[in-house]
Formats: sequence, structure tokens, C-alpha cells
Amino acid sequence: MEKYPHIPKKIIIIEDSRLTGSILERRFQKAGHSVFVFSKGKEGLAKIKELHPDLVILDLVLPDLPGEEICREIKRDECLHHIPVIILTAKTNDADRIVARVIGADAFLTKPLDMKKLLEESGRLLSRPKHLKNNPEKHFLSR
Repeated sequence: MEKYPHIPKKIIIIEDSRLTGSILERRFQKAGHSVFVFSKGKEGLAKIKELHPDLVILDLVLPDLPGEEICREIKRDECLHHIPVIILTAKTNDADRIVARVIGADAFLTKPLDMKKLLEESGRLLSRPKHLKNNPEKHFLSR
């Protein structure tokens, strides 16, 4: 992300923790991006469909719609499936990583938040050529 500060991107963050959402919002805005933060899954998914962001950062544990279902919906939708999704969650077991991979997540990061790792992953995904975003073989998980 730091390599491309002159190219602003639209980022949607769906995170029920107001503190985490606020920290992420400030950091990505500081890098020049347009950031939209939602604490509820249904509202966030509706905005994804409306805005077609360049990146989604998604918690798995949300009050109204599981993050897994949001990711699955993004990756199934012909108009949205190219949007990279970073899972950022407190869930840490291998089964959750496997589920994230199966539903098409592009990266899996655990809390507590490692901002450096999140910035590296978001930068990698935001700079990835569009033709690779549509290739499911290019999806991988990171620890």
C-alpha cells in the first residue's frame, strides 16, 4: 500500500469492534484511501454491492450476518468476485483458515491486529493486476 499512495482506493471494512474499525479507518485514510466502515454485516454487504470497492477487510464474527456468508456472497457474485477479501478475525484455529480458503478469502489474519502484516497484505492485494484477481488459483492464505 505504501508504494502506491498516489492511487486512492475504495476500502470497505466490516468490523463490529468500533475501536478496531476506527484504527483501520484512520490508517487507510492516512494513506489516501476512501474508507467505509460498517459494524453490521448486512449493511456492509449492501454497500459492497453498491460501491464495488477495491478491497474488503472482514471480521468473521458479526452481530447479524456471519463474515463467512459475506465472503461467500462476494465470491459467488459475477460482478463482485474480483474484489479481494482479507479476513481479520479473533478465530485462530486451522479449521477457520480452511473455511476462509474454501469460501475464497484472499488472506486470513488473526487478532490482535498486526498492522504491519495487514498493510503488507492490503498493499499486495490492491496492487495485484486485475486479471489475477479473477483467478481463484491466485488466492492464498497467510499467517
